[in-house]
Amino acid sequence: MKHFVLLFATVALTAGSTYAESVLPLNNASFENQNAFDQNAGCNTANNCYNYSIISWNISGSQTAGTFDPSPPFAIGATPPALSGNNVAFIQSGFISQDLGTLTSGDQYAVTVAVAGRNSSSPTSRIGVSLGSSASPTFTDFFQTSLVTSASIWQIQTLHFTANSTGNWFFFVANDGPGQLLVDAVAEPNSLLLIGIGLTCVGLLKRMTHNA
Repeated sequence: MKHFVLLFATVALTAGSTYAESVLPLNNASFENQNAFDQNAGCNTANNCYNYSIISWNISGSQTAGTFDPSPPFAIGATPPALSGNNVAFIQSGFISQDLGTLTSGDQYAVTVAVAGRNSSSPTSRIGVSLGSSASPTFTDFFQTSLVTSASIWQIQTLHFTANSTGNWFFFVANDGPGQLLVDAVAEPNSLLLIGIGLTCVGLLKRMTHNA
């Protein structure tokens, strides 16, 4: 019984410490804040359904990424509907990036997005963070992770990292191809709730030990 209690307590504390990291918020994460749609090619109707700009995000090249409304009747083929709101970001090539502000050396962070391949394509999504005056996946000082997406199916992609320097960090989402990559926001688990559950379990286990 004592061994079971000790194991349970260890698991509960580990669960709390695992999620004791700062989840970094992204500005305009669901891409609902948009400039007026001004592009119609491929929209399946006479109305405009996308543009080549993303508010609060940098785009690596001209007309390589933008904001898109994939809801009917604009969706062509097996384009998945948005996970959050109406809009998504699309990346035809290159990457989009955002300033995360100042992060502290030694602190643990996490950043999460949802990604999917458009129609029948399954491009590789690469997300990462880098130090510097501008975001670039080619920087030598960065953390990154890659995921081969599923065609028209949203997947959650999370990067966990410990900052190795205090300074201004950037987040990027890169499309390593082939095909078009879609990006949207996804709800993060409540870290405080998980820690609270872990501490509650420890309290219950102490009472069990005392009564044993």
